[in-house]
Amino acid sequence: MNNFVLVAFLSSVLVLGSVSESDLDGNEPGEFIPTSEWQEVKPGQSIPSGLHVRMDLEKGGRWAKLMEEENSEAKSLMSVDAPQDVKETGKNLKLDINELKSALKKIKEDKVSGDTTDREKEVVKEKFRSMDEIKAAFDELQLQQESDFQVMRRLLERYRTGDATLEERVSILKDLEIYVHQVDNALDFIKLNGMEVLVGELNNSADEIRLESAHVIGSAVQSNPGVQIAAVEKGALSSLVRMVWNATEIEEVRRKALYAVSCAVRRFPAAQFMFRNNGGFAALENCMNQHGSERLRFKVVSLLSDLAAERVELMSNSQETEEDAEKRRQYQLFSLADEIRGSGFCEFVPGMLETDEHDRRETLVTAMENLLNVCQDDTSFGARVFAALARYEAEYVDLAHDEEIDGDSDSYFRSMRDSVRRLKEIVGRNRFSDVHTEL
Repeated sequence: MNNFVLVAFLSSVLVLGSVSESDLDGNEPGEFIPTSEWQEVKPGQSIPSGLHVRMDLEKGGRWAKLMEEENSEAKSLMSVDAPQDVKETGKNLKLDINELKSALKKIKEDKVSGDTTDREKEVVKEKFRSMDEIKAAFDELQLQQESDFQVMRRLLERYRTGDATLEERVSILKDLEIYVHQVDNALDFIKLNGMEVLVGELNNSADEIRLESAHVIGSAVQSNPGVQIAAVEKGALSSLVRMVWNATEIEEVRRKALYAVSCAVRRFPAAQFMFRNNGGFAALENCMNQHGSERLRFKVVSLLSDLAAERVELMSNSQETEEDAEKRRQYQLFSLADEIRGSGFCEFVPGMLETDEHDRRETLVTAMENLLNVCQDDTSFGARVFAALARYEAEYVDLAHDEEIDGDSDSYFRSMRDSVRRLKEIVGRNRFSDVHTEL
């Protein structure tokens, strides 16, 4: 029987009934082929579903036949894609179970057998390459991933070329800023002499270059003492202070410069001393007094607050290490409190408390906690701050209440309410001396 006829036989099995495991084992009682006429179902014979079935209650036994609708459907299915001889005899098609078992056995053997002809192997070779060939192709193309060090070196080399456009150089600086966030990459950036390139570009005539150069410096030195030292040694502070000071500089450039300054001097008392000697606190005063630079002023407040907090933290440390002792000595090179008072902070900040933005209020409340003792001698400072804090408290009591009703787990307004109450109590009792620590 050819393969085409075999397919027809298998299709007939699907239409007319299923072959059970007992049929294939040779224990079948005989095939039940339903027709449009009633036929007796022999004991042990299985019948397809969807037939008319009746029981002989007197003599016993079952009789079955095709439903009219089923019969016409079976004929239709039998005629699809079947050879002519099968179509003509489809109604009375009889299936030889032994022939079917032999065919299925052959299919199984062909599937299990892994034998392939030489021609088939050649066809596979033509369509697919071996692993050795693929590896060789990759070796020829030299496709290998660059390390961060190699990428930064390539970017710097491209930046130094004279034919790089302004847009390309700005893009390179933005790419470098992403890499130098990582401590090890920032240290490698120093080895590549990248800091010299950036410090030189702080004097570039293009605003975009100065801005991105300051951004990269700030990201590289942040929480990275080794790079902080390198930046100071390369003269970054003096150029950054000049950018912060310059009122004609666009505000975004000044903010990035102040960001770089803040990262460079935090927890680095020697750099703070150099910042002061380069006119850094005078530059901060210039920022605070300039109209229309609200974001810049809040960055100044944050920096002064952080500088005060780190000194208080060191002074209150009961277990001082040798490194702490050296930092204390460096902190004492100048009085931070005198510089803050001299910058006009105590006169200017109460007016900033009028803001309605919660994140800025949070910054100011934190700054007040760190710097109350610095401004204790200013007669109007306490009264103005107390009035602003009283207004804050009334507002945050209501917001915290709504927060509790809504079941908000963030508790932001409750935290603000508690911080404002604590600070208001200190200011109201005029207890500046209780928190006084020489900065």
